[in-house]
Amino acid sequence: MSSEKSLGDTIESLLENGVTFAQAMQRLEALGEALDQGSIELETLASTINEMDLLLRFCAQKIGIVRTSVEDVISGWKPLLSTLNEQD
Repeated sequence: MSSEKSLGDTIESLLENGVTFAQAMQRLEALGEALDQGSIELETLASTINEMDLLLRFCAQKIGIVRTSVEDVISGWKPLLSTLNEQD
């Protein structure tokens, strides 16, 4: 298996430990490469797949948080944009 250590074992622990989206993606890439190269032993395959699942869910949650923030900003601009459009 990849020599890197797991970043955490729950989404909450990843968030509490300040794991970034980029770090999670790097770990996913490392695990994916190890799978492609066949360097993951059968005995650790299940834990590797579980870690990849956790990292994917973590990344999806981070994307959701950013999406919500962007939508909130856009919603805040709508009244101003409507006012500007009415002035034309």
